Amino acid sequence: MVFGAGHPAMVGFAMSPRADRLIGEWSEVVFFAAIYAYQMVRGLRDAGRRALAPGLLLLLAFVIIGGLAFVGVWFSYWVRTQLPAAASDTVDAAIALAVGLPAFMALTKMTFAARRRMVPDGRELMARDQRPPILYLRSFGDDQEEGVNPDSGGLLFGTYEERLLRAMRSYGPVVAVGRPGERLPPLGAARMYVDDADWQRTVSDLAAKARLVVMRPSEREAVLWEARMAARVADKDKIALYVRGLRLSVWQGFVEQLGTALGAPLPPVPESGAILLYLRDGAVHTLRWEDPPTVGEGGQYVLTSSFVEPLFRS
Repeated sequence: MVFGAGHPAMVGFAMSPRADRLIGEWSEVVFFAAIYAYQMVRGLRDAGRRALAPGLLLLLAFVIIGGLAFVGVWFSYWVRTQLPAAASDTVDAAIALAVGLPAFMALTKMTFAARRRMVPDGRELMARDQRPPILYLRSFGDDQEEGVNPDSGGLLFGTYEERLLRAMRSYGPVVAVGRPGERLPPLGAARMYVDDADWQRTVSDLAAKARLVVMRPSEREAVLWEARMAARVADKDKIALYVRGLRLSVWQGFVEQLGTALGAPLPPVPESGAILLYLRDGAVHTLRWEDPPTVGEGGQYVLTSSFVEPLFRS
């Protein structure tokens, strides 16, 4: 027998608005759970037992998010059964601003603090992974700037630096010299900490054996020294310039002061949408957001190892 949509026998199969909303909310919770589980597994893999405590902190953050989602859905449904539509919308918005937004900000801070505690030590990472390293050079001031995520993928998928350098892990351990005295390392390259008297020798030794040197252009003298040093001790085809979001004035000052040290004429303005400029056979090439393959809206969330593969072609 075929029943019509309004037949009483079909009532049990029809999805109520509350059930539909619950399914939508819990699907988001499951998505968060998958991301957090991935972050915990990756942290345990990279940092070992040191990642257990922050991993549990991430788990706690997820439990709180799930609990808030559950309570929020049921409270919103209750309000809508007690008040007119306009009034219930106002109450929903007020609760979101008074409770939801502060809770989200606190959880975001908790999440990033936990993940920063899961960043492996650079020397320990290189001891476990004997492949030639990938060296990330930048001014310490860029660490804070790169920690800002203007797109919605930041909380789940990491800072821009983290997303870019994570895509390179398939090709070697990614390391950088850390800012002296910082309490927690930034997300991205595994930091190693050295005395002021040793940093130039350490960076030079790493650049000489690196598979790739990734540099964030700057007008600071330390970065300019690093660029000239990398051009001298490393193969120039192993140098890439990370230009995403770089101010044009900084790029032009870097190009002017560096001159022809890299052995290839750098463009006065990077191409639109450029992430990286890399040297190959005396010419400058560009990797852009639009270049596949990536995952996420506009290619700005997850960069795959295939995306950076051109940097490692011999």
